[in-house]
Amino acid sequence: MQLRPDLYRAKLFIFGGTIASARATVAGSLVELAFSSVNSRGALQDSLSGTRVLVFMPKEQGLLDPVIFAKGRKVTVAGAFDGVQMGRIEEMDYAYPFFRIRELYLWPRETDRPPDYYYPYYPSFWWGPSWGIGIGTIWR
Repeated sequence: MQLRPDLYRAKLFIFGGTIASARATVAGSLVELAFSSVNSRGALQDSLSGTRVLVFMPKEQGLLDPVIFAKGRKVTVAGAFDGVQMGRIEEMDYAYPFFRIRELYLWPRETDRPPDYYYPYYPSFWWGPSWGIGIGTIWR
């Protein structure tokens, strides 16, 4: 794609990635992604390719708030390829594939909550000191 970008211009691609940075500009929202392929349902595959891409949403379509689209969040994008844009990753020059967003899905955050190990047919609040037989206990 980077060798002959004109062959792919205006073609629609569906891909995913992890947000490296997001910013609002005068023209719209610009998000830098660490590229990842997606499966048939649009979910990100586990492996990152080492490629970075830029996705752009014009302000007429809305705002991708940098607080919500924060570093580390995962997204799936349907975007039209619009060429290669030069930029920098830290101190290195980099040619970013540049896409205009048609559709975007922000994946929910993964929580650190451990699984509920209680018996699955009762809510976990049913387990406690009042469970069982004895003085001062309540039958449920």
